[in-house]
Formats: sequence, C-alpha cells, structure tokens
Amino acid sequence: MIKFDKSVILIINRTLKGGFQMTSTNYLPGITDFRVYNYEYPDETLIMFSPGGRTEVVVEFKLTGLNMLIDYITNEMRDFYINVFLLKQIGGRETNVISHNSFYCDDRFGNDSYASFMSSLSFMTEEDENTGDFHSEFYYIEIIYSENEAEDGADINSILNDDDNRILRTKLMFTNGDTDE
Repeated sequence: MIKFDKSVILIINRTLKGGFQMTSTNYLPGITDFRVYNYEYPDETLIMFSPGGRTEVVVEFKLTGLNMLIDYITNEMRDFYINVFLLKQIGGRETNVISHNSFYCDDRFGNDSYASFMSSLSFMTEEDENTGDFHSEFYYIEIIYSENEAEDGADINSILNDDDNRILRTKLMFTNGDTDE
C-alpha cells in the first residue's frame, strides 16, 4: 500500500481540479538573429520565386542558451538535432515537406552560449505557377529541436507533429519580380 503525505494529496487534488499548475521544464534553446533570404538576392526583403525553375531559400539564425541545456539528472548536455524544414500548406488538406536540413549538436556546442546556423533549402518550382494566397495556401519555415535523427518519413512526421519542440514557425513571402515591395 502506498501512503501519501496530506500535502501531496492536497496538491494532486488541486491540480486535478485546476487549482494549481504543475511545473514544467523546457530544454529548448532560444533563437535570435533570424534571417531568411533568397540565395541570388541576399539583400532583398522578399524572396524571389522562380516559376518553372529553382528557388533557393537561405535560413540563418543563432541558437542561444546552449550552455544551459544540461540534464539535471546526469549533469551532462544532451545530444540533439536542429531540423530546418521548408513546407507548403495546401488548404486544410495537406502539408508537404519541400526541403529539409538537419544539424547534429553534441556536447561541443555546450561550451558556448550560442551557435550560428545556416541552412540552404532549394526546390524546383515546375508545378507551381504561383506562391499561393498566403492564407490557405502558403510556404513556411519551421525550426524544430529533436533528440532523434530524421532518417525517414515516419521520423519527419513525428518531429513535425511534436509542438513542444518547435522553436520557430513563420510564413514566407515571395515575389515574382513583377511587384514592388
């Protein structure tokens, strides 16, 4: 038979009734100096979309707090992966992974408080005549922390569906060169 102290029972009881919130930990790094640009036009604000050709999107960012990502039980830094995804949302029906890069981060990253990353995500735009309406059809970037490597589609699906490990999600605004900024 398990015996609980009365204060533990009170906390459990209040938590179940919504009175107290349980504490949580967050092992995610912070992000700063986030920048997205087109490889051919790095000084442009909007990304040049090339219908029927190749579009290359470059994502640069810094992760901060890496020296603080220590497991309190083992007192060691956990190895992890930073995944950068370029995705396309097509209505409420489907999300397609267009391009993906992964960075393996081991204990060497724990010696510094931050690290810089650059990911080049290129894709063929043969099927796309436009970039969508920016509401129900759009391209977007996700940066996600994971303790597991994305080796196949099942791994990628698992990583993308874990909202607790998402560091950043943002839409991409494209131009076809005909419009003014």
